[in-house]
Amino acid sequence: FSYSYKDFITNSKLYGYNKDFHTFSSIYVIFVQIIIFLHLVTLIHICITNYSGLKNSWIEYSLTPLITNSDVYITSFYFILASIFSIGYGDISSFQIEEKVFNIFLMVFGIFLYSLSVSMLSFYVYQTSED
Repeated sequence: FSYSYKDFITNSKLYGYNKDFHTFSSIYVIFVQIIIFLHLVTLIHICITNYSGLKNSWIEYSLTPLITNSDVYITSFYFILASIFSIGYGDISSFQIEEKVFNIFLMVFGIFLYSLSVSMLSFYVYQTSED
């Protein structure tokens, strides 16, 4: 008994399978997972800064003296996005060794994420051109 992917799609169309809805729901799930991951990485970044001490940290140099928790979170989230996507504006910098090690892992992850997304996009284009 052999059942290929094309057989599955052909038979699923008969039973009401909507490929566009499945693609949209897959993209939505991936988007939610990325947001949750970025949230967790932001919290880890803040915890590393608090663990290593706020003196001589990115919080002390980047934010005004009157800071709230939301200011720290938004600034850290912005820094995480700028680091992962290799933009690196330079307005927020790491000063402590713990922060620098964390940023190294973040940049390596950004390279991995970029290469994975390009390969997934090329596979999707190849797969849709085949159909």
